[in-house]
Amino acid sequence: MKIEAAVEIDAPLEEVFRWTTEHVPEWSETVVREEIIERTPEGVGSRFRCICRERENGPETEFDGELVRHEPPHRATVVLRGRQFDLKVDYVFEPLGPARARVTQRTVVRGKTFAGRLLFAILGPLARRSSCRAAARELDRLKTFCERRTSQPYAASRPSESEDGNPRIE
Repeated sequence: MKIEAAVEIDAPLEEVFRWTTEHVPEWSETVVREEIIERTPEGVGSRFRCICRERENGPETEFDGELVRHEPPHRATVVLRGRQFDLKVDYVFEPLGPARARVTQRTVVRGKTFAGRLLFAILGPLARRSSCRAAARELDRLKTFCERRTSQPYAASRPSESEDGNPRIE
């Protein structure tokens, strides 16, 4: 199943890229936690664990993620591997002016089990519409998150870091 959504954000391209890729649990409704497993110097190959929840108080789903494309500030692609299905999420960032950017999210979802693939085949159109609406809501949340931070100084929006350069959990 393929899903695509886009949003225009009143914030500089570089900041939108950073906030989109480095602060996902802060703006996402579905990603509730993210843990870095391995960070590579060039970004590509970095691995992380992602915990998602579709609905408030719903069951959590765990994904093992990997950054497979990292071209700041224009493109980032992650692959998320779960028990039931895998996702490939591609973000494309386009400048629309000095303080405006468009983010396009293209997602491919693949069922891993026979039952999962059959479910996608049977419920495909309904699931796709629902998923497209959910992606649009997520990008609207990203827009709000980025635009609220545009007036804040850069340092105030960055997580504090420990001596090894990893985010400090407080």
